[in-house]
Amino acid sequence: MFPSRDLSRNGAHKFCDVGIVEVDNISIAWPKRSHRDTSNPLAELVEYEVDEESTNVLHLKAIRPSMYTAADQILEPATEYTIVAAGRREYRGDRRWHFITKCGLKVRAGNSLHKIWTEWRVDYLEGPQRAGSVTGVPFMTFRAIRTVRSRGTDDIKCERV
Repeated sequence: MFPSRDLSRNGAHKFCDVGIVEVDNISIAWPKRSHRDTSNPLAELVEYEVDEESTNVLHLKAIRPSMYTAADQILEPATEYTIVAAGRREYRGDRRWHFITKCGLKVRAGNSLHKIWTEWRVDYLEGPQRAGSVTGVPFMTFRAIRTVRSRGTDDIKCERV
């Protein structure tokens, strides 16, 4: 959106002047720095294929690990989440699973979530597909239980629902 600078005495309209206000805890504002072609993207767009049954987890191909938050920092204890997209990417020397939940959270899996996800995939995949594929895997719902600290790293214990 580019409001006309000519129509305003102060140079440009504010968002509230053109009727755009905060909705569902999302607010729109002008960036503090100018955006260039080398800047990070303003939003990561994920294209979903049309699936009539919506039972398969989407395979994430282009993963930016910096856009994902560690599970112990973003997941709330005693809350259920459903994984709708998954992909593996290297993060700090380890290959980690990165998930998008049904509510839109971008989660980098810890040990507990990695373990239950691997078990879930094994239940639905056969043969060599088990290596890293999510093709044919239905949505997995899990519950975050509590945050724990083991060997100097934080993790959140999770269980399948």
